[in-house]
Amino acid sequence: MKRCTEYHRKKIDRYRDELDKKGRILASICRISRLLNRPANRDKILQAILHESQNIFGFSRGVILQINKAEEKLEAKYCIGFTPNESAHAMAHPLRMKTQICRETITARSGKTRYTRDVPNDPRLTEYDRKMEKIWKRVSTITVPLKINREVIGVIEGDRIDQEMDLSPSDIKLFTTFANQASIILENARLYEQVLAERNLAENILESVPNGIFAVDRNRMVRSINATAEKIMKRKRKKILGRSVSEVFRRDVVEMLDDFIGSQKATQYAEIATSRKDKTADIY
Repeated sequence: MKRCTEYHRKKIDRYRDELDKKGRILASICRISRLLNRPANRDKILQAILHESQNIFGFSRGVILQINKAEEKLEAKYCIGFTPNESAHAMAHPLRMKTQICRETITARSGKTRYTRDVPNDPRLTEYDRKMEKIWKRVSTITVPLKINREVIGVIEGDRIDQEMDLSPSDIKLFTTFANQASIILENARLYEQVLAERNLAENILESVPNGIFAVDRNRMVRSINATAEKIMKRKRKKILGRSVSEVFRRDVVEMLDDFIGSQKATQYAEIATSRKDKTADIY
């Protein structure tokens, strides 16, 4: 009877621990996702992902590596728990996907999670793994793929260097779920940075051209204007943006815009001149 009671008590404790981890993972994902609602660079998101995983699973160290397709390398993007020398080594030595066969590249290529409770005695260690363990000196480690639509974009890895890390199949499944959600957040951050870069490039091009350029929407409201157009019109953009074209442009400009917006056809060429007191003119 006592054995039965003890067995059930341990089982209840295990379920309770599992539920606690599930709740903490959901809370972590929510916290990381909120970073996308305000300006946050990818480094800050990588840092948040590793800190959350460390807090939940008790890792000594953690690292996120992402695949560089062009160079066929697995590159460390962010580390926590490493000494300055360890971190510098990880960041400066990307892993070659085809020739440096180790747990990280195997996981990245196979898309399968790899957990090792006793690293020094793991029979799966490759020659390169053994070489790297002289540097990392891991006791236990887990390496999980980061995936977007079944495509592996990198790996997230956590280890223990002081004692064995006892992860149950449920723990491994939970960490894999966390990694899948982290992958989506990282991809959203990458797309956000890409959109910002493209927008900044477009704005730089707009500002550098020698012609006066402005853009209006279908409601005939001015949405953008470059520095040359400001100079031609002799008005600051803050007094132009968001206002109707009829308020800021001459009648001939307004009529031209009305014709274009009404017909929805591109005007091949239109020239409008503004004269100065010295009898010179700006053409746009």
